[in-house]
Amino acid sequence: KQGYDLVIFDTKGASDTLHNVIIGFATLCIVPVQPSVFDLEAIPSTANMIKSLDKPFTILVSRCPPVGNEFEKLRLGLAAHGFVCPYSTVERKVYRHAAGLGLGVGEYDEKDKAAEEVKNIYDWLVKTEEKQNSLKVAS
Repeated sequence: KQGYDLVIFDTKGASDTLHNVIIGFATLCIVPVQPSVFDLEAIPSTANMIKSLDKPFTILVSRCPPVGNEFEKLRLGLAAHGFVCPYSTVERKVYRHAAGLGLGVGEYDEKDKAAEEVKNIYDWLVKTEEKQNSLKVAS
């Protein structure tokens, strides 16, 4: 209503009144998950909460090991709970370094692989959002 096409709320994966209200306004929910037992155990309840509010969502895998095919294995396993973003992030030092300076990885080093990872995810999310809602999102 204020002229914004894209607003991002970062909340914990909890089911309470405040989170339900925020999710109620969402046109697309992003559920980040790391390849850890705690995150993976939380996915079913988080996915069910969002589904109960009849909202579209995607699972975004982050902090994958830099070697191996863990993302593909996770992606296949997580697909049972919802739509998984085809892009992920890899555990890289640059994320910590940039965050320590209050910067995004693209601001910190636009040529780093991490900046490309984030750009791919952002571009995919914008396209997904536009398809779902016919919104034009400014880049």
